This record gives sequence, C-alpha cells and structure tokens, in this order.
Amino acid sequence: MWSIGCSACSATDLRYYYCMKKKMTLHTQDKMVAGVLSGIADYFDVDVTLVRLIGVATMILTVFFPFALFYICAWIILPKDTAGKPDYEIVD
Repeated sequence: MWSIGCSACSATDLRYYYCMKKKMTLHTQDKMVAGVLSGIADYFDVDVTLVRLIGVATMILTVFFPFALFYICAWIILPKDTAGKPDYEIVD
C-alpha cells in the first residue's frame, strides 16, 4: 500500500494530507499595529481582545521598554501569514 507522509507532522494518507503543525505568524488582515498580538492570539486559540488587553497591561506594568523590545523583535522575526494559501497539499 502506498504511504505519503507530511514531513512536518508525520501524517499519512493515500492521496491527500493536511498538515496540522501550527506556525506563529503576523496577521496582515486583523492587526492594529503590526499583527504580533493577533498572531499570538491565533496561535494559542484565544480571543484577540484578551491578548491585546494583556499586552497593554504588560506594557504599562513594565514601563513600556521591555514590552516594546519584545514587540519589535517579534515584528522582525515572525513571518507574515499566508492568507489565501491552503494548509494542505494535493499529492498525485
């Protein structure tokens, strides 16, 4: 029997496979500044408003600088999302 596998998550199927490996990305559609907090909310499957409120509280409690440094680093490091691209691959 033929076996086709996904290198990222080791899923196997005969013709199609859906890669379930999640990636943290910047969201270009649902963003306020750069999409970092929106990407974090999507990665952890929580409401984006809650993550933004936690982000603002963290920014206030750390007197802006550590949170701003984290945000800028994440903005530079995280890849942009691939909106419109499917998360699966058709194998013939």
